[in-house]
Amino acid sequence: MCGIVGFVGDINNPFEKLNKAISKLNRRGPDANGYFLDEVNKVYLGHTRLSILDLSNKSNQPFIKNKNVICFNGEIYNHINIRERYFNNYKFETNSDTETLIVCLNEYGLEKTLSLIEGMYVFIFYNFEENKIYIAR
Repeated sequence: MCGIVGFVGDINNPFEKLNKAISKLNRRGPDANGYFLDEVNKVYLGHTRLSILDLSNKSNQPFIKNKNVICFNGEIYNHINIRERYFNNYKFETNSDTETLIVCLNEYGLEKTLSLIEGMYVFIFYNFEENKIYIAR
């Protein structure tokens, strides 16, 4: 089970606080950890990873693609079916459901993506070009 954390707004020493929060979540995701900082818009995201579907480092999070970043915990059971049905000609870089999720969110938005995915999940999706944050669980 992965761990996710996020802060938004004026925070003293955000990098230090993010690292502290990530270290407390390490037992949830001992395989990797990472962070994303948008100091202009004051958005700070962190993730600890428990590798299950795709063990490669390419699937580490926060996962960034097309001016979007995601921190995701869970599993999208039908992510292969979504790839085959909606993104047959798309060149995915990983075998992870995380990449499927961020590509689907980028293409179809939150509402349509939530209607397509089946699984158990929680995620923070941030479009740093538009400075919009979405949280789904």
